[in-house]
Amino acid sequence: MAVVGARSWGCSPEYAYTFGLTAYGHPELLVSGIESFEVRDRLGPLLEEIRNGRLLRPGEEPQRDSGQRHLLVVPVTDPTVLISVQEHFAGPGREPVAALQIVWADQEGNWPWEAGWLGEPQELFGVPAGATI
Repeated sequence: MAVVGARSWGCSPEYAYTFGLTAYGHPELLVSGIESFEVRDRLGPLLEEIRNGRLLRPGEEPQRDSGQRHLLVVPVTDPTVLISVQEHFAGPGREPVAALQIVWADQEGNWPWEAGWLGEPQELFGVPAGATI
């Protein structure tokens, strides 16, 4: 499994995504607001659990990351932003490979779509059920 970095449009933060979880029968993961080289350090234990059979589901709050922030799994609305994954695994005329975004809460436990958010900018590629942005 590899991590691919990408610069998002305009002045949005960088985002990164996994390449290869599809081979484990799991949607690819996308993160925003952290450098691509940090993804393995921050999510390493979670990625290892997925390689060992864990299946993340939208709305789930897996263990905290290495920075002790709460995490939330959000379905990615348009997984075609994972360009390398789609080119390799989906191909022309096939359904896009599914993806989930891992979103971080700030140090106070607020999510990016909540009032009082004080964390680093995170571009959201999906919206959790019940959230208003």
